[in-house]
Amino acid sequence: ESKVIKLSIPDTSDPPFPKESQDGVASGDIEETLRKTLNKTMNAAAAEILKMRKSSSGESDPNESTDVVKAAQNLLNDIENHYYYEEKALQLNFAVRNEELKNVKDVRIKLGFPVIEDFDIADRIYTSPFDKRSSAEARNVGYPKVEKREKATFVRSTIGVLEPNIPVPALKVPLRMAVGPAAQKRKIAILYTLRRKDQVIGRGRLKIQFGRVTA
Repeated sequence: ESKVIKLSIPDTSDPPFPKESQDGVASGDIEETLRKTLNKTMNAAAAEILKMRKSSSGESDPNESTDVVKAAQNLLNDIENHYYYEEKALQLNFAVRNEELKNVKDVRIKLGFPVIEDFDIADRIYTSPFDKRSSAEARNVGYPKVEKREKATFVRSTIGVLEPNIPVPALKVPLRMAVGPAAQKRKIAILYTLRRKDQVIGRGRLKIQFGRVTA
């Protein structure tokens, strides 16, 4: 029987923006929606981007209004993705050990996750739109490749060289998993395959059991 990894689920009951507020952006009630939804995280620079601009005649330019709606929706999406896929995400990694007496080169790993309710794998690291310390591209270097299908999500990463009896992280950057309350007490199996070129050198499964939501 394979070992079961037990993980608590983070509390996501206080997201940056309620769903009804995001719907309001699409309706065109920009000023009221932004006032209600951006008060928790909006800084001066972002507020300036989302202001309704006026033309020289004093009338609102319809094209500029459309740009504001798009900018507002993009900002809401960026903040929401950062909240669920980074701030509240569970980060998964584990070690691989070579039990042979010689180095094994060019090792790659493939992980297969089931598709269940309130569970998702981030396809990249979602940075905060207010974090200017590093670019999204720089932070995503080494993040595993994620392929989402209808019934499974596949994760692929290159490990490289495995020296004898030295544990090596399976992933260069921990995988982000967004888990909601509907996944409480659920158990999932993660199938893994280790390859060297076109040769399978190991396969098996890991089990994760989600606990209850914790603050």
